[in-house]
Amino acid sequence: MILSMLDKFAFVGSALRRIQAVLSFDGWHEYPHFATKKGLGRVGLLGCLLGIFLGIHFTIFVLLSFHRQLGFSQQLDISSGGDGNGSDNVISFWNAQRLDLLWKWSMYVCLLCIFHLLEFFTTVLYNAPDVASADAYLINHSTTYTFAALFSWTEFGLRFLFLFPNIQSSAISIIGLIIALIAQLVRSLAMITCGASFNHLIQKSRKNNHLLVTHGIYSVLRHPSYFGFYFWSIGMQMILNNPIAGCLSALASTIFFARRIPYEEESLLCHFEDEYVEYAKRTIIGIPFVPSNTVTNVGMGFSMATDSVAVSGSTNGDESSNSDAKCNKMD
Repeated sequence: MILSMLDKFAFVGSALRRIQAVLSFDGWHEYPHFATKKGLGRVGLLGCLLGIFLGIHFTIFVLLSFHRQLGFSQQLDISSGGDGNGSDNVISFWNAQRLDLLWKWSMYVCLLCIFHLLEFFTTVLYNAPDVASADAYLINHSTTYTFAALFSWTEFGLRFLFLFPNIQSSAISIIGLIIALIAQLVRSLAMITCGASFNHLIQKSRKNNHLLVTHGIYSVLRHPSYFGFYFWSIGMQMILNNPIAGCLSALASTIFFARRIPYEEESLLCHFEDEYVEYAKRTIIGIPFVPSNTVTNVGMGFSMATDSVAVSGSTNGDESSNSDAKCNKMD
């Protein structure tokens, strides 16, 4: 959908396609260990790069967190003697505002790397062996995800360079950090609880190990993976103090889940019928503007389709099983 919208802006759409191609390792067919998503070279390279970025930004975050105790402004005053060889310009650029923004950026990148690493390692540790691949990192998840990240970084980068608008709230960043950490925990718990039933991609046929998971985090939330990702994305923008990207992220996620979740619940209802209706009555979705009572409302109005039923996993692996078959409304 994003690419079709950006076709009106040829340069942006073309650039986004090229970036997505790089993330998907297009053109690496000559190298056996990088040619497929299960290649050890591709898996190892992505993990190595994420580890390097995490290590660099965690070091920056720790150093800046320590220096924040003294106060950026006080430190700059102490070291602002200058030597007439351009150091004054350097100090002038790295003022208290930019150091504070760098502190927030390092926090953001740390959480971003942890998110992608946890997506991979929870899949490897708790899912079936054949599911593990470079795609489990979710780095090349979709063009929409890539566009959202680039837009967010652009907004932050412009504020970093021009210090406008002057939005500097450490309190909002800390609140965003807490939200992102809790959301990450919820998503990871969902993946662990689902175990072998979890999948990042839609499955065209039901696996023998696909069950309706109703225990653990699923005893409270019907879609904990979606819930976690929704609030994680908002918390990440709060860390950066990005008002535009934050609002757009919340709006886009709400629209997507408001459409996606009812479709999945109808599919689950097709397969599990009354069992899923009862399960839905005692759980919530938890995402704003996505009602939790949709299954209860339509539960008695649908029956199994007469055609063969194809059961699949959720797009983000949120459900233990899901059906592509459409329900037939009963009169």
